[in-house]
Amino acid sequence: MALFHGLACVHTRRWLIVRRLFGIAPLISTTDEDLSTVGREQLCERLSITAKELQAELDALRAQWSVVAVRKDQQKSANQYSEKTEEQPREEFKFGHEILEKHGFPEMMFTEFDSKRTPEQNRLERDWFAKRASEWDRMLSEPMAESIAREALLNELYLRRLQMEMTVLSPSSKRWQELLAAKNDIEVRREAQLEKLQGMFPESSLAGKISFRAVISELNQAHREYYAGGDRGLMDRMFTHAEIEVLLRQSVQQQQPQYRFGLTVAVVQAMNNLYDPNYRSRIKLSVFKKLDAGFRHAVNQAREELNEPLVNLEEGVEPGEGDDFPDLNEIKEQPMQNETKDQTKPSQSHSPQS
Repeated sequence: MALFHGLACVHTRRWLIVRRLFGIAPLISTTDEDLSTVGREQLCERLSITAKELQAELDALRAQWSVVAVRKDQQKSANQYSEKTEEQPREEFKFGHEILEKHGFPEMMFTEFDSKRTPEQNRLERDWFAKRASEWDRMLSEPMAESIAREALLNELYLRRLQMEMTVLSPSSKRWQELLAAKNDIEVRREAQLEKLQGMFPESSLAGKISFRAVISELNQAHREYYAGGDRGLMDRMFTHAEIEVLLRQSVQQQQPQYRFGLTVAVVQAMNNLYDPNYRSRIKLSVFKKLDAGFRHAVNQAREELNEPLVNLEEGVEPGEGDDFPDLNEIKEQPMQNETKDQTKPSQSHSPQS
């Protein structure tokens, strides 16, 4: 009622109409206030309005009140639903109810299995089974494979239960041995069922999922171990420091450095724009060629200014070349003093170190 008073009293004439016409008293009234009711004709004469205008005022108030009433009912229903939801136990909101009902797996297979298990244990097992059933939805929906898929999935459930029961028993006990025999028998049957399903659904790769995951895991571990050391880091996002040294190394056989600065710039630019579908290089091809030629010329100029000798890869590294390149010939072949220029005899032979 207070809500209606607050809505109607906003408009003075409308509030006066409902009070005189229906006898609605204010929440707080004074002793000298007129609370009598009158008919519609008398009210129209007092307010100097027509019957149509009176009805318009009433219709407007009715429309406003209907909106407020609907909102109030909705809020009341929401509060009741919230209170009811809070009172319901957690087990009533179950995951995967649709998938279990779709393939005919009853709820009692989890609640009636073992009276000693707690509701939480039943819920965890049920959620796990519902997840596995959703993964096998296609095979369970195929008429020709439904029975095999159901038996294979149930065997997986039985193996899980046997393993849980065996964990609390001693391997030397008779009960443990019985469970082990039952487990082995179920595993044999399940392997045959998986093989049949694999032939019917080759794209599912039932037998290869575990092995493929193992391969991915090993690749990931090898990648992490390879880059665990600091010397494996990429100096220019392409090569390590050792690889750059080899590419810059000049020899009698290869007198020009193999490191291409322009190629490195091009690759790094492409890597930075890998996710741009409209990527186009902003550097002209002639600029890349200049970078390669300029860097190659700078390396040659630096080698000449530093008086670095060219390495003969067929004979090994010169002993005086420096610590950056280890000596591959600890004892260099020396010509005999008394031999002619075209006849030399090595004093000691030595194969290059690896």
